[in-house]
Order: sequence, then structure tokens, then C-alpha cells
Amino acid sequence: MLTALLPATDGSISLDGSVKNLFEAQWMMNHTAKSIKDQIDVASKLIFQTSDPNFVGRNVLSAIEQGDILIHKFNEPVTQLNNTSHDITAQQNFGNMWKSLASEINGVSESMMGNVAPSGTAWRQVEALLQESHSLFELMTENKGLYLEQMLRRFVIPFLKKKMNNSDEIAATLESHNISQIDAMYVPNEAIKRYNKEAVAKVIEALETGDLSKVPEAYNPEQAQQSVKQELAPLGSKRFFKPDEISTVQWKEAFKDMEWNVEINITGEAKDANAVMTTLSTALQAVVNPAYANNSQAQLIVSKILSATGAISPLEIASTPAPQPIQQPMTPQPTQ
Repeated sequence: MLTALLPATDGSISLDGSVKNLFEAQWMMNHTAKSIKDQIDVASKLIFQTSDPNFVGRNVLSAIEQGDILIHKFNEPVTQLNNTSHDITAQQNFGNMWKSLASEINGVSESMMGNVAPSGTAWRQVEALLQESHSLFELMTENKGLYLEQMLRRFVIPFLKKKMNNSDEIAATLESHNISQIDAMYVPNEAIKRYNKEAVAKVIEALETGDLSKVPEAYNPEQAQQSVKQELAPLGSKRFFKPDEISTVQWKEAFKDMEWNVEINITGEAKDANAVMTTLSTALQAVVNPAYANNSQAQLIVSKILSATGAISPLEIASTPAPQPIQQPMTPQPTQ
């Protein structure tokens, strides 16, 4: 796939980017530096001139480098050639003009280069300039990320789906709220499955031996689920999945009717830490307020703030079980 950092407005493919934008400015800066260097190189030489015909046809540059001894005709003058550098300041100004143009084209501000802002400049203004300066590079990053996502969705993911003709176990590292969702579905079913398997074995044993004491006790959900949770605890944030307990069932059979919805995060731009901390502090103050649980308007506002800043997803909060109220112990009343 031929991708672009800055797509053309007419829909065609354009390879414009930070490198191409800086090409002409970089070429002119190189040309200016080379011109200044040539002038300095010439000015560093001691070149003499004379009207003596004995020097006609000699390699003057070779004589300069090798330090030949000048032997000239009597009474003929030997004078130094005026080869001093001229107008280097104009060359430097010309280069600075192209340097400034390169910064303007790519939105590079003085603050990005570490230069101190003038006295009296508000920090908010400098921060706004920095955000504006990074906007072009963020645009290039987003465009490249979109193209990479297209590659993944058009070529990589379909290829992986074709390769899922096996029953291999898959390991997944999950967030805490994802683990809570999966365990909420897995633990009760697994506890019932284990109880039924154990109960069937005990009933068969009781019928064979005639010992009715081996009949299983009634199903205790809390005790059975606690046993499963203890086995899952050492796994931490990892969970392992297989398409089925039967080894012949493959992943492609388990996923044949599933509608794929894959979230791809490529660019992962850094967020403003101060804004994120301010948002999370505001949300925390609202959540710890006892009246927040019954205030739908406050919950809506907090959800909007979290969605706008991207500090945390409201779905993560919704999937987290609400804390149970702490029951205060009853204080015994003295008897009369």
C-alpha cells in the first residue's frame, strides 16, 4: 500500500510530509553553508600576483598548497591578491530566511526548540503554541495510523482468521474490569459444572456401595464459586481460552457466526498529564460523595467529562461493582 502522511485534497496520493516539506529549505541551507565555506577557504589562502613573465603558465594553486619559493624578475613587484571573504553576513541572513521558512511550514515554534519565552509571556499562551506546533505532526501520525489500521483490517486480520483452523489455547492479558466481566460469566458456570460432575460420581458410588452417606450435599453457590476463584487468583491479569473442551472443535467453528469488532490502537498519543489528573481528581470527588449514587444528572456530567478527556472510559466504571455499604456494629445497650 502506498500511504501518505498528508493526503492530497483532490483524492490522489501525495507523499508530502515533514521530510518533503523541508527538502527545499534544507537544500538551500546546504547551498548557503557551502557558499560560506568556499569563501572562507579562499580567504584562508595567501595568494600573490606579479607581472614577472617568468611566472606565466605556472600552476598557481599547486604552488599555494606546496609552498613553492617565488623567484621573480628584478624590479618586478610581488603583491598579495585581495581574496578576503566578502558579504558573508548576507549569506548568513539568506540562510536564516530559509530556516525561518522551514519552521513556519512545519509549525515549529521557538518553545519547541527550548528557547525561553520573552518576559511576561503567560504559560497558557506558550502551552497553546506548543499544542498548535505539534498539530501538524499529530496529523501526520494520525494519517499514518489510519493507513496502518487499513493494512491490518484488509490483510493481517483476515489472514489470522484463516489461520485459526486449530484448537490451540490462547493466553490474554486483560484489564481488571475485563477480568471481572469474564469471571462473572465463567465462575458460576464452572462451579455448577464441577458440582454436577462430583455429584454424579458420588451418587453412582452410593448406589454401588449402598452407603447413602455418600450422597452429595445441596449445592452451595458461595462455597463452590469461592473454590473456583481461588484457582484463578494465581493467574493474575491473564486468562486462558480454548474453543471447546473437545479437542476436535477449532476456533474457526467457534467464531463462524461471530461479528468481529476489533479495536486497533496504533498511534497512542500522549495525553496532557495535568489535564488528566485534574479530571480524575474531579471525578473522584464526585464518586466519593454519598449523594452521587442517586444523582443521575451528576453521573451524566461526570460521564461526559471522562469521555471528552479520555482519562478513563465510563464503561470501565459501569462494569465495576459498586462498593457495599459498611455496616456499623451494633453498640449493646446497658440493661436497667
